[in-house]
Amino acid sequence: MSLLEKMVPGFTYHIIPAIAKNKPDIVELLKPIIDDPAWGGVQIPPLSNDDVACRLGHALQVGGMTAVYGVGQSLARAGLDLHALDEGVRVASVEQTKKYIDEAYRIGARIMDLNPGKDPGPDLRPKARAAAIESLSVLCEYAQEKATDYVLPLSMENFDREVDKKFYLGPTSETIEIVAEVRKRAPNMGITPDIAHLMIMGEDPAASVKAAGDMIFHAHLANYIIADKSDPRWGDNHPPFWVDGSEVFAAHMAAYLAALHEIGYFDSGESEYRRRLVTFEIRPGPEEPSPTVMAGSMRVLKRAATLAESGK
Repeated sequence: MSLLEKMVPGFTYHIIPAIAKNKPDIVELLKPIIDDPAWGGVQIPPLSNDDVACRLGHALQVGGMTAVYGVGQSLARAGLDLHALDEGVRVASVEQTKKYIDEAYRIGARIMDLNPGKDPGPDLRPKARAAAIESLSVLCEYAQEKATDYVLPLSMENFDREVDKKFYLGPTSETIEIVAEVRKRAPNMGITPDIAHLMIMGEDPAASVKAAGDMIFHAHLANYIIADKSDPRWGDNHPPFWVDGSEVFAAHMAAYLAALHEIGYFDSGESEYRRRLVTFEIRPGPEEPSPTVMAGSMRVLKRAATLAESGK
């Protein structure tokens, strides 16, 4: 079986820009992905609507799709943060995320993706670390308590701390340390590396993947523009591949995919927390139709997979 055949490629909901403002129509809006057998996964936002959640869950089930439930942006918009130093905010963040876990199970999502909040600065990072470990441990235990025929794994996506997003997590090494602490209480805690985030932080994506090893539950593929500060898409804004100023190419992705393959990510079984997902996070701009961007994404993935298998 080829490397490409082992993967379950997909997209975050950002590939369809209309979804952000039209969540009640998400089932219809996601049809270009669900109806295309080239794609096996999709990362969705919280819906907070039981009827829509049930309809989406059924559509994904019938389509044979694997759903990832991403909550980071929704928490941030509500002023919530799982490692908040204000105990009231931290507890409120945990309680809201429990509601999201309930909805994730209702939809049938197989992974929940989490984002960190803003970096509090060097002096307060130890307190943020303790807060993060407590919050994530409680949430992993809650996911176990609510388990149906599977246990929902939680996966932390790490971002840059100094360039654009300036989030607490942060370096892969520190993310690994926090996940290791959480795993002392609950095994269903993992990491979602994003190749663009790793490169923005100045990390070697392949080395970061190998360091995280079996902690990786999900993997993002994305592009970014940092070198040219005058570019309107400067920052961690995930433009399509191939656009002028792009900094992630097939060769970078090939090394990343090869490292994921080396740690056994693509050989994981369906009963494990891993689902072999490689999810594109791309935000199309004007004059960049979603179907065109989706096709371009598959082309770069095929090229990267070929390079990864050839060892080049």
